[in-house]
Amino acid sequence: MYVMYDECNITFVPFTVWLFDNRNNKSDPNIRVFNSYEYTDYLLMREIVTMICNYTINVSIVSKVSWDMSKYDMMKEWDAHNISYTFHINRNSAKDVDFNMNENRQWYFSIVTHIFGFDYYYCFD
Repeated sequence: MYVMYDECNITFVPFTVWLFDNRNNKSDPNIRVFNSYEYTDYLLMREIVTMICNYTINVSIVSKVSWDMSKYDMMKEWDAHNISYTFHINRNSAKDVDFNMNENRQWYFSIVTHIFGFDYYYCFD
């Protein structure tokens, strides 16, 4: 897993997870997983979410906001992005999952996942 702090042109390498840590952004603190639509295996997604949570705990730069998004909510958001991408719903936005601290889109996740018959069985230690 590679973490960037500035958006720049990068060459994506297959099977490499790239994150953009934008927790500095006061109006929209977030962490983005580039090309998240490529990851559909729940065990892998769960492992990446766990690594992101561990990263946010271990890398706490003074200007960064605290991270309190649950793994469960992160998985729901990622799943909603993947479903949207698969069904060509706002694909440009759905191709990267962005875990935003200031946005509450629970209604969207609930609708998308219930329409497509998904329920969450993500288990975290």
